[in-house]
Amino acid sequence: MVSSALTEASNSVNGASVPPTASRLLDLIPEVFSRVCDYLGDKDLINIRQACRIANNKSYFTFGSRFFQSLEVCMHPLSLNEFLEISGHTELSKHVKKVVVYLKNVNKAYKKWSSGLDDSDNFAEGEEPQYFQDLLRLQQDMYIHFEDLTCLTESFKRLEGLDALRITDDDWNGFGTDAKLPFTRHPISCGIDKLLTPALDSWGILLESDPTRACHHVATAIQALEISGLTPHLTFDLWNIDQDQDDQMVHLFNSESMKRALPRLRVAVVKVDRELTWQIRLLEHSVHLRELKFFGVGPNVTQSALPLLNRYRWARLKVLMLSELSIASGPLIELLSTHNQSLQELEFSHSKIVGDSPIRVFDVIQALPKIRRLTLICVEADPVETITSDDFSRYEGCLGYDDEVLEVEGQQLTPSLSTLVKDYRTKHMWENTHFIDTRKARAVSEGYVVFDGITWSDTDAFKDLITQTD
Repeated sequence: MVSSALTEASNSVNGASVPPTASRLLDLIPEVFSRVCDYLGDKDLINIRQACRIANNKSYFTFGSRFFQSLEVCMHPLSLNEFLEISGHTELSKHVKKVVVYLKNVNKAYKKWSSGLDDSDNFAEGEEPQYFQDLLRLQQDMYIHFEDLTCLTESFKRLEGLDALRITDDDWNGFGTDAKLPFTRHPISCGIDKLLTPALDSWGILLESDPTRACHHVATAIQALEISGLTPHLTFDLWNIDQDQDDQMVHLFNSESMKRALPRLRVAVVKVDRELTWQIRLLEHSVHLRELKFFGVGPNVTQSALPLLNRYRWARLKVLMLSELSIASGPLIELLSTHNQSLQELEFSHSKIVGDSPIRVFDVIQALPKIRRLTLICVEADPVETITSDDFSRYEGCLGYDDEVLEVEGQQLTPSLSTLVKDYRTKHMWENTHFIDTRKARAVSEGYVVFDGITWSDTDAFKDLITQTD
């Protein structure tokens, strides 16, 4: 009989047998479950077995859809092997849609710095500098035997549902409209936690970028992408690839594999520096860019950003961010007019606008007929930019308040942003403008206040806003 067979199997748990699946799912210890089986008939036991099978199948779907849609992997064997293991799982791999590849690995400089510490005082029990040496050895073996390329290629081949790949040298996630959604929603960090021990947490970050390896990592990921033969709908992003190895970067972006991959590029974060040689190569072939951020490193080199951007016309570019740039007002308007058929979001962050005549917000809005959101964060204007209520009245859904005049002088906003918003909320609540709790909570964490279409940033006034408008 089925009952006697199951009972006998359950009773043998005290030996070396594995506890029945049913006992684990019912949260009963095997001994108790075996006694329950004594009182159940064959039909009941068969029903339990079927229920357990259904629960097992559903649990894979539940866990996969909830936790495994986004994976994060760094360029170290411990992380890559776990990524390979997950991608090889027959059920969980079906749910993987997004993969983030960090260009980080075990840093040799950190190993040298930490090896001089007193193990008894600064490391948890069982941890010592040998741990770092082992990690570095594994990493070096990976490079010698091309295991990084093998792992990534095999993993990509198994992920049939993969639709987006991000290659990044940074874990900053504040770019664009949909960047905050799939990539940052409960990602699984493949093996990264094994590299970040409690002892390392107390002394710094073990995983850092290696400039001599950055280009190699990017090339490896792109090559794996090509070899794996992924479906044409897959897109990939390049984030914060700001290494100083210009010659290597030029060689990388001149390679045939990169030229074939760049038409899939959807998001790019690009440093404006030096001769802009590899940046030009990137833009030449990235004909389907949706989001682009240019960030500068000083006024002497950032003026070349606008001519570079004006050199190419993207039919699909929707989001443009210009950060830490010194921008001339004339070329800026020319640039915006170039993208006026597609650009929907524009952000100036910590930039300075210069020129013979001041640039007004309405000039920007007028140049971009499809603009939905304009963000100004700590923007300096020289001469001083004057924004009047007349500017806003022509743009439905933006901030406008009686005859108030708002002047931008560096980071100072007058009149007080809190007073303006408070009065605005009580007197001018337009249908297309929303200042709701969720946006206020988002502004608390990110440091700026959002209106539907215009974003103002002012730390002190923002603090007043939170206390006065609750």
